[in-house]
Amino acid sequence: MSLLAEKVVLVTDASQGIVPAITERLGRNGATVAITHSSNREKTEAVVETI
Repeated sequence: MSLLAEKVVLVTDASQGIVPAITERLGRNGATVAITHSSNREKTEAVVETI
């Protein structure tokens, strides 16, 4: 069982700084990730595609 299975994470503005890498790692480790964007929709969508 994954370390983050059954956990939900809310990430605000997943397109800035190191947040995309952290968001991807959370998803790969089993968390359900909810993402919002405020500055760059295209980058945020790219993060979503990697999860």
